[in-house]
Amino acid sequence: MRYSRQEVFIGSKNQELLNQKTVAIIGLGALGTNSSNLLARAGINLVLIDNDKVDLTNLQRQNIFSEKDINKNKAIAAKDYLEKVN
Repeated sequence: MRYSRQEVFIGSKNQELLNQKTVAIIGLGALGTNSSNLLARAGINLVLIDNDKVDLTNLQRQNIFSEKDINKNKAIAAKDYLEKVN
């Protein structure tokens, strides 16, 4: 049911294929956070790679982080968020 709207376009067989795929996201800046958010919501498995920590100056462009994530490793904070949305 979660993916029913995209299955209308790609079919349930292709959705099953997406659920089996894994994408590595290297860098969780603006592009990495937006990409990881959309890919996770589409049902794709992710490997998140970023050794940086969330900073207050990241929050306006890195939309999966919040003030509670400041000083946390970006990959760990992103994983926590993405597991909640999918």
